[in-house]
Amino acid sequence: LGIAACPFYESNVGKLIGQRVVSTTNGITPQIEYTSIENGTIKGVGNVTNLQTWTATISPLRINYGVGQGVITTADGQDMATWTGYGVGKSNINRVITYHDILFFNTNSTGKLAFLKDLTGLHTSDNLTSKIWEWK
Repeated sequence: LGIAACPFYESNVGKLIGQRVVSTTNGITPQIEYTSIENGTIKGVGNVTNLQTWTATISPLRINYGVGQGVITTADGQDMATWTGYGVGKSNINRVITYHDILFFNTNSTGKLAFLKDLTGLHTSDNLTSKIWEWK
């Protein structure tokens, strides 16, 4: 297994569009759901939108465990791919969280996003800036 040298997806423009408390059952590790939208670029495709929702379990040790899902669409709206992700985020002393995730893509596309069918990606994000590399 290897990781591609350059990310195939990059985004520096993201916006949190919603959040909600999912659970406070044990009073120590709440679960919070975050939904955001990113305007990104995929190499060889161009501009895309990544709409995503993550549910994070927040521990008192500044470590978050997340499960997410999303939909990537091309700028013209003609092509779409979905993904499911699992990851870990760690907060630094300034409370900035950096996430490291694994994403599993799928699509029925025969167009620009067809390469995402059954692709596994490694994702990093920090303050709604994100990159995805292909994991070969």
